Amino acid sequence: MIVDDEKGAREGLFLMLKAYEQLEVVGICTNGLEAITQIDTLRPDLVFLDIQMPQVSGFEVVNSLEPPLPAFVFITAFDEYALKAFEVHALDYLLKPFTKKRLDEAIAHVSMFLDKEKGVPKETRRIVKLPADNASSDGVVDSDELSDKLVIKTDGRLYFIEWTSVIWIQAYDYYVKVHTKDKYYLVRESMKSMEARLPAPAFLRVHKSGIVNTSFIHSIEPVANNDHLITLQGGVKVKSSRSYSASLQKWLM
Repeated sequence: MIVDDEKGAREGLFLMLKAYEQLEVVGICTNGLEAITQIDTLRPDLVFLDIQMPQVSGFEVVNSLEPPLPAFVFITAFDEYALKAFEVHALDYLLKPFTKKRLDEAIAHVSMFLDKEKGVPKETRRIVKLPADNASSDGVVDSDELSDKLVIKTDGRLYFIEWTSVIWIQAYDYYVKVHTKDKYYLVRESMKSMEARLPAPAFLRVHKSGIVNTSFIHSIEPVANNDHLITLQGGVKVKSSRSYSASLQKWLM
């Protein structure tokens, strides 16, 4: 199913999807209210859903549906919605205008997911819904509501990185370096902003210029002035300063 309030976007996507023999477009909706009704009636396996629509947004569509939910690929011209899209367990996120190659990648991802779900009872599929906001009443984010990926933008592209592959994060002038097992990503973002997006206690701020994934800590060695030297798996050494010693001690307890 296709849901988009822009006629050109609807027609363009419909023509692109005709090239995929494994897909059948069972419905096209022009707004969120229509989408809620049609999804409930037609029960599609997959919905290409625009986010920013008048009256009812794509996120509100998802939150209005009763499980079991279809798989969703969000489509929008605004990349600031990427993180929220993955909090509702979207399978992919397409930034307008997108290429045939990018659509190929999304379709491949969707196909793999749907193949895995063939053996899962329909009534138990995709029951996760978007909370009214991303925090509980006391302001603490529940772990179940967190995306399992870190969404970053660099080099004009969005990257979706598994939390478990991030080893540590390093301040670098007006940027941060996100170090993973295979490479690093240079992202224009402050350490404070990045820290706020990381799930605790899996990630620990140990220095004004360093955040570590605690699962990669190999050893901790006390040094002068109540500082510590943290050695990560692979041999990388990160200094923990006195200013952050309380957080480190709390994690060690």
